[in-house]
Amino acid sequence: PFGNTRTVGESPPEDSTLTLIRRRGKLRCGVRPQFGFAHFNSTTGQWDGIEVDYCRAIAAAIFNGDYTKVDLIEVWSSDRFHALKNSEVDVLCRTSTATMQRDVYLPSVGSGFTFALTTFFDGLTFAGIPPYGSCADSVQPGECPDLKICVANGTTYVDRTYQLFSDEFVVIKRNIPAALQGLANGDCNAIGTAMKDLTNESIREFGGWEGEYEVGTHIYSNEPFTPLVRQDDPLFASLVYWVISATFYAEEQGITQAQSNKMPVLSLLGDNYFLMFRHVIEAVGNYGEIYERNLERFIPRSGANELNSAPYGPQLFVRPGL
Repeated sequence: PFGNTRTVGESPPEDSTLTLIRRRGKLRCGVRPQFGFAHFNSTTGQWDGIEVDYCRAIAAAIFNGDYTKVDLIEVWSSDRFHALKNSEVDVLCRTSTATMQRDVYLPSVGSGFTFALTTFFDGLTFAGIPPYGSCADSVQPGECPDLKICVANGTTYVDRTYQLFSDEFVVIKRNIPAALQGLANGDCNAIGTAMKDLTNESIREFGGWEGEYEVGTHIYSNEPFTPLVRQDDPLFASLVYWVISATFYAEEQGITQAQSNKMPVLSLLGDNYFLMFRHVIEAVGNYGEIYERNLERFIPRSGANELNSAPYGPQLFVRPGL
């Protein structure tokens, strides 16, 4: 899928994002703490998760294999796009849904953004204290007249929840952790967010809820979680896109982390990026290895998160988000 990577290209210009990052000495990568995606292990003193791995993969591509040259910056749903626009981060690897509006023009920020390849597909799901989780899941609030569903501001879940429920049943919280905490503080008895945020581990760790709890079985939206960058530098956007693509390609070709030298070399970006694809796979492995290491124990791999090949594909569909 890479074309002729031996074609000799020019090095990034002096005012490019890539040059500025190399001069700074570190990539600034936006993440959000959650199990399987970006979690700080207090025992090891290390971060792990799929978002963290892609931050490291991009750093490895930029810094000749040194995946440690990255600052992981916590950003929340309410301020993530401002942080990116204002150059507080270079790239958002934290779970953000790719939509046409965010791609073209987001009024609250005053600009659009460039999305790379989707790294995880999920959808709006409801959970809560029995029987409220089931009432929300079946979209039958009449059976629970005091139903209150906490939803995080600044997410695509807000509009979709309002499509399913009248205003009296919806409680808007400032971000996803605040929505998860709604069960424990009594602000709500149900939560509407992506499945990845509704695991028992997340509810206990970030929501502080230890009581009875049930997760629905229905998915009410398609959420293609996709890393994104600013629109002012197509070259950097391309690098992020192809870093992610390299992890998919490696899995398709059966190239593991231990076999990174089987990845193609690259002359399109000048001498500093000749071994970029090999450095990416050496740092984090292929997509299957990334998923197995970080997510499999929380969300078993299935559906659109499988390879787009037999026996799982082809999956020919427009990325949702309109």
